Amino acid sequence: MRTASIFASPPPSRPTCPGGEFLWLTGSRGGGAPPPSGRSPRGGEQYYLNEADLRVEYGEEERILLAGGWSNHYYDYDDTDELDRIENLLSGTLSRRVLPDVSALVRYRFTDFNYKTEEGRDNDSHRFLAGISWEVEEKIAGEVKAGYEWKDYDDSAAADAEFFLIDLRLVLPLGRLAALEGFLARSPAATDFVNNPYYLSTLLGAGLEFCFTSAFCSGAMAGYRLDDYPHEARIDRELREREDGSREFRVDATWHPHRWLGLELSYDYVGRDSNFERYDYTDHRVALSARGDF
Repeated sequence: MRTASIFASPPPSRPTCPGGEFLWLTGSRGGGAPPPSGRSPRGGEQYYLNEADLRVEYGEEERILLAGGWSNHYYDYDDTDELDRIENLLSGTLSRRVLPDVSALVRYRFTDFNYKTEEGRDNDSHRFLAGISWEVEEKIAGEVKAGYEWKDYDDSAAADAEFFLIDLRLVLPLGRLAALEGFLARSPAATDFVNNPYYLSTLLGAGLEFCFTSAFCSGAMAGYRLDDYPHEARIDRELREREDGSREFRVDATWHPHRWLGLELSYDYVGRDSNFERYDYTDHRVALSARGDF
């Protein structure tokens, strides 16, 4: 069965090389994801995202795993260039099995943010996470990580920041071809909201995935997201910190006609309630996507 998350699934299968090394390169272009911006969807938040990813892994007798990766993300907004940017990410992971079913792991990620016009937003971030993962056959699997992220802004007038991060994921197998997943995650995100270059997003939810065959699977997830903006802003003559709560729901179906090709049909719903009423919105989205792995 697949135990990978339906929310950020890796390729279903990858060719391995002698010695346990493998390498793959992926690319995609898409748009219309839930907006990272502080405005409502009517404020020019439709965007295109170009992605390129490169990752290398090496494993030794299932005891030690070394992984490194590079990603390039280019955001191109339709009606505004304030958030147009290029993100370059470098990451590394070390995992070592310490017990028959338990591994300890550390992860580091460096991200360079370069904005097209808003150079005052340019910054570097360093993210460090440490935790454990476990997998008890036919019972439960999971991963718990916690750590910090530091942001260093190129503009001396912008205040540097640091954040506490958490990532918790549990997977409960339901037979041979199904799994129930619960998750909790907290991380920062970029925004163009007044006086706030970022906000902290906390997501709590659960998902169910079922595979009809090794090539065809479907899934559903429901969650609640809380976005906290750290600095006060004056909107409609009101001065206070902004806080958004979002109800999120997703269903999808994926088909892999070949090892290197995946097709997905999905529906997403987001309903946001903000303490600034002008930022409330409801979003429905249907998407068909294709992914190739080489």
